[in-house]
Amino acid sequence: MTRQVPARIANILINALKGGVVPRAGLEYITVGRSQEIAAILHDIEMIGEGGASFRFIVGKYGSGKSFLLQTIRNYATARGFAVVDAGTYFLKPFTHQQMQQCLDAGILNHDILNALDQMCTSYMKEYGSEIYLNMHKICK
Repeated sequence: MTRQVPARIANILINALKGGVVPRAGLEYITVGRSQEIAAILHDIEMIGEGGASFRFIVGKYGSGKSFLLQTIRNYATARGFAVVDAGTYFLKPFTHQQMQQCLDAGILNHDILNALDQMCTSYMKEYGSEIYLNMHKICK
């Protein structure tokens, strides 16, 4: 099945790729070979929407598509009514600050664990790049 890429989206894609950055729009037209990863993370997003939480590491060498995958997920999450409130480096964190605080309060996580995760990624996994986390929440209407 062939899909026509709208001219505006094609322009965004070409300009971003020429500039060496991940496009912010139109990724669904050029995403190849990521269906399993996307399905797994979308399942996590569905659980989060029902009040659950999820935590995943996205690890890979420089240029392996970590940023591309996370921008793709960010677009899917936004389309499903989530707001991405923070995005940065080190790990994927698709749960709210309230849920994280509940995990901290329940003793599931503590600041030592979070600091150790940060140290692991920045000190021991440098060869894999320093990517990525998203912190998002469901928008209530």
